[in-house]
Amino acid sequence: MSGSGKRRREARRRARQRQEEQRPAQNVPAEGGAERAAPARQDSTAAREEVAHSRAGRKKARRQAGLWERLGRTRVSGWMIGLPVVVGVIGVVVVLILTSGSSGGGGPSPGPTPDPRVAGQTPDNSISLNVNDVNFSQTELSGTAGQVIEFKVTNTGTQSHNMVVAGPDNEYDTPDDFNPEPFAIKAGETGRVVVKIDDPGTYLFRCAFHPTIEFGTLELK
Repeated sequence: MSGSGKRRREARRRARQRQEEQRPAQNVPAEGGAERAAPARQDSTAAREEVAHSRAGRKKARRQAGLWERLGRTRVSGWMIGLPVVVGVIGVVVVLILTSGSSGGGGPSPGPTPDPRVAGQTPDNSISLNVNDVNFSQTELSGTAGQVIEFKVTNTGTQSHNMVVAGPDNEYDTPDDFNPEPFAIKAGETGRVVVKIDDPGTYLFRCAFHPTIEFGTLELK
C-alpha cells in the first residue's frame, strides 16, 4: 500500500473517532432538555387546572349573585299579606257566632217550653208521691176534673225515673201528654208534673223509663 492510502485511512479513522466522541456531548443537552421539558409540561397542566378552577369559581359566584339579586327584586304581593288576616278574621267571627249561639249570650240556657194549658196558673191541689226502682208509692190517684193539679214526685230509687200523665186522648207519646220537669228525675231529687184535664174519667200515668213495671191511674170526678 502506498503512503497516500495509509494517510487517507488514518484520516477516516480519526474522523470517526471524533464523531463518536462528539455524540455523548450532543445527547446530553437533549436529555437535559427532556428533563427540563417535563416541568414545563407540568407547569402548563397546573396552569390549565388553575384557569378551570377560576372559571368554575366565577360561574358559581355569578349564580349566587344572580340568586340574591332575584330575591332582592322579589316583591310580596298584597294578597299574600292580606289573605292570612282575612282568614283569621273569618275564624274569629265564626267562633263568636257559635259561642253566642251555644251559650245564649252568656246567660243560662233556656229551659223547656212551659205547657200553655197550665203555664202561670196556681195549682188547685198538690199531691206528693214517691217512685223507686219498683213502682210508685201510690198507683191509684184521684182529683177533680177542670182543676190544676200538681204532682210532686220524689225519686227514692237508684236510677232515673219520672211520671208522665196521658192527656185527654189517654194515649202515650202524643202531643197532649203532661210531662214532668225535669223529664229525668235523678235519684234523691224531686220533680213536678202539672195536670189540667177538663173531662172526668180515668187517665193513665207511668214512668217513661220503666213503663212495664211502674204505672198507675188518675181518676178525675
